[in-house]
Amino acid sequence: MLATDVTTAKGVIKTMTTNSLGILGARANAECLEDRLGIMLGDGKTAFDRTKRVDATNREAYEEYSRHYFSGDGGHAGGRWRT
Repeated sequence: MLATDVTTAKGVIKTMTTNSLGILGARANAECLEDRLGIMLGDGKTAFDRTKRVDATNREAYEEYSRHYFSGDGGHAGGRWRT
């Protein structure tokens, strides 16, 4: 991080955390809207297929995140199992 003092380090960590949560929140909101819209329009089969596809995409994104930040595949990292 190369922070020169504690205050700068805290600011960087807060910004990184806020950005991560914002991205996750936007993704979750889009998934919810997409799923509910398919169900409300009466196309349940397509909504179910889309949900399966989104779940697979989320798993891939989580594994990529885990590889980048934890040097693992999301299976076993940091001494505990991740699901």
